[in-house]
Amino acid sequence: MTPTPLYNIQDFIWNNQTQTFYADAWDLYAVGYRGEGAFPSEQRMFIIKNFETGNMQTFYFIKEWLEYWLFESEEGLKCVITVD
Repeated sequence: MTPTPLYNIQDFIWNNQTQTFYADAWDLYAVGYRGEGAFPSEQRMFIIKNFETGNMQTFYFIKEWLEYWLFESEEGLKCVITVD
């Protein structure tokens, strides 16, 4: 089984008003997988980790629209990934 990809929180833009992370898929490389372009994952889920605090959130695929994929964590945080 392929491990769930882990991404550094610093690779995302945070919008506090909408409680949403944003990123372009082509700018994301999973920790430990540099050069493989590990996003998007076959599992349609990933983890964002804040390496300064140790906090992590697992995000699950919700839906695709136009050139965006929407993910949501169990805590209700959203993440929008541009895939086009």
